[in-house]
Amino acid sequence: MKAKSAFLGIDTSAYTTSVAVVDEDGVCLSDARRLLEIKTGERGLRQSEAFFQHVNHLPERLEQALMDASRPQLSAIAVSRAPRDVEGSYMPVFQAGVRIAESLSITLGIPLYRTTHQDGHLMAGCQSHPVLLERPFLAVHLSGGTTEILVCRYVGKGFQAKLVGGSKDLSFGQLIDRVGVRLGLPFPAGKAMEALILEGETAENVVFKPSVFPKVRPSAWFNLSGLENKAYSLLEAGETPAQVAAGLMDCLSRTLMEALRCVQSTLDCGDIKDVLIIGGVASNLRLRADLEQGLRKMKPCPLNARYASVAASSDNAIGVALIAKACYQQGETE
Repeated sequence: MKAKSAFLGIDTSAYTTSVAVVDEDGVCLSDARRLLEIKTGERGLRQSEAFFQHVNHLPERLEQALMDASRPQLSAIAVSRAPRDVEGSYMPVFQAGVRIAESLSITLGIPLYRTTHQDGHLMAGCQSHPVLLERPFLAVHLSGGTTEILVCRYVGKGFQAKLVGGSKDLSFGQLIDRVGVRLGLPFPAGKAMEALILEGETAENVVFKPSVFPKVRPSAWFNLSGLENKAYSLLEAGETPAQVAAGLMDCLSRTLMEALRCVQSTLDCGDIKDVLIIGGVASNLRLRADLEQGLRKMKPCPLNARYASVAASSDNAIGVALIAKACYQQGETE
């Protein structure tokens, strides 16, 4: 019996070294990741330090991914070469993955497909919702480096994405991490902030009110830096860390809902039925619940909130491996 083809994905984002393997049916055979190490109290890494850690982590992650997948016969490789598929999108950290992918492609004599970190997130989300591969949809990319609203369409080897809204300054992830570090939480702060809100509500037996933050009424484009300053002033005024964290998350969800309403007003309701919410911030269960409820009540046309699994929302190479599979099966050249 002929063994199934397998496809390797590599992604070296700002804070995670990721390697994954999928089979010819799109089943994930392995998913090996490692967070980069960040000193306590720091709010990130220099690109040179992140690159150095990726170079050191990639061999062990690659070995783990291949072992977990029972050392399959690889047919093709894909690698994230840049954050997004737009001119000028570049981060040195992605070159760590590109170089090892190029070496593997030459050594094994198999095709190498270059994609983007954002397309990897989109493909990982579409794996959970394959209907999105057949029709246009809105995507919201929420991460440490990106807060964007996109109109997307799958084109066989990746996505056509038109940028229609988002943040003009800080990303959702940056804001959460900056405020989180001020609250004494580890970086990146998303999971710890979610736990802080839940623990605070349990201890006080109340749901924290969002009134500590102003209501932001953005266009499809908005600024978030004022919310960072507001969070710090609330802490200095005596609000508890849990109250500030809960108010911040509520304000972010309301801001995004207002932006999506603005985007929807420019679209034909019959064309777009779904919003795929991707990126590490999208794994926040509180934010998911708020957005899902708001999108169901959207007027004039409700929208379906779609997510990748919580595990596939954070940075990973599963979507990148799926892009390798799609390109190879469609006979794409490198």
